[in-house]
Amino acid sequence: MPVVMSDWERAVWNAVIEAFEEGENATLYTLCQIFLTHRPKNVPALALMMHSLSSMFRFSECEKLIRDIGSMPNEDDQRTWSRATGAYFSRCGRHDAAERALRDAAALYALPSGDLVLDIVESVISQGKLVSALQEIDDVLANIKQVDLSEHERLELLEWRVVVLRGLGRFQDALITIDHLEALTADPARFEKLRGDIEGVCEAQSRFAKVPYN
Repeated sequence: MPVVMSDWERAVWNAVIEAFEEGENATLYTLCQIFLTHRPKNVPALALMMHSLSSMFRFSECEKLIRDIGSMPNEDDQRTWSRATGAYFSRCGRHDAAERALRDAAALYALPSGDLVLDIVESVISQGKLVSALQEIDDVLANIKQVDLSEHERLELLEWRVVVLRGLGRFQDALITIDHLEALTADPARFEKLRGDIEGVCEAQSRFAKVPYN
């Protein structure tokens, strides 16, 4: 955001943030319009406008924002815009484009944030690239100091690892990861459904692997 704003601009921006946090997307769009009449090239406001438009499935208007954005010499603006476009592409199912935009954003950080890392992992999984997703997750977990990952985000990353291993048919490895998850969390019950599904596969394989002869 600009360092210096008038009282009026500050009041509008505070209202923008409040609408964003409350998920009031039509209000957010209107407030962004108002703010941008005075700060037409303000990238954070444009990013929030695109968030509001994509949340209301007004994709053609998002595309126009992307076409019209122009160059951004400021790295903070580049990070903000790459993350915003990544989120938009994810929402409209263009997961390959989302991955590219999110990786562009990550490259601009000395330590990428945990939520950005998780967004990249989800974009890879959403393309069905499970082997690549597993490698991505394991690389992050092996180099944990290279990202700004909270404990909650680490647990979420491990949960994605279970999902990927299940998708790859590596059920025993998935159960081992769930054991690790349960040892790390104060609420192991949250993984009961995932464990039950994987144990159900193992049980089905054990019970029904052999076809009985009549």
